[in-house]
Amino acid sequence: MPKGMLVRLAVLWSVVRILIQLGDVYLGPMYQFTYAQFADYLFNPLSSLPASLGNPAGIPPVPIDLTLVINITVLLISVRAWSKG
Repeated sequence: MPKGMLVRLAVLWSVVRILIQLGDVYLGPMYQFTYAQFADYLFNPLSSLPASLGNPAGIPPVPIDLTLVINITVLLISVRAWSKG
């Protein structure tokens, strides 16, 4: 498969994944959560919010979803590759 096609597929996949996550968060009010609370509930396994399982004592919440970070990284790398090539 040509390099350009792989880059386009990676970008498409990352955009779809980000849109799916945003769509998930958009449903928060339906479950009586704010958007921030629902995002934390869905994507933060170490959350200290009452709606989630919570953290062990002394461990602060981690508000970063690794999947989202990876998808954004793929997009940034793809943009850099397109600009060079």
